[in-house]
Amino acid sequence: MAHALLLGSKFGIVTTGQAWEALLTKGVASFFGSEAPPTNPASWRNSRFAGVASTGFSAVELHEAQPDDVSRKIGEAARKLVEGKGAEVICLGCAGMTGMEEAIRKGVSGRRVEVIDGVQAGVDLLAGLAHRSTT
Repeated sequence: MAHALLLGSKFGIVTTGQAWEALLTKGVASFFGSEAPPTNPASWRNSRFAGVASTGFSAVELHEAQPDDVSRKIGEAARKLVEGKGAEVICLGCAGMTGMEEAIRKGVSGRRVEVIDGVQAGVDLLAGLAHRSTT
């Protein structure tokens, strides 16, 4: 999320199953020092957060389903956040989505959208910390 906040004014998260929408939203709310409503956590919003959109696939299904179906569903989720809610940055909300940035870009064709792969962002952060400690 910290990377996303640096790259655009509003970000959203594309994830796998619908159950993750509420869980990830609660995590974002906590990051912002807030609390999501207990009865409907996925409804929490912030001016910098467009929300979470799910693909309906599980993490395993991302790699077992037909690649065209996976790409289409990821693209649809991204389009919902970008066109419908104003997201300028999309975070991949599942480690299993690593390498699927192109599906986001196809889904929002014609719009400039930054994509954050959380796995790559984590590796980059750790590499930076490791470099810092050796200098």
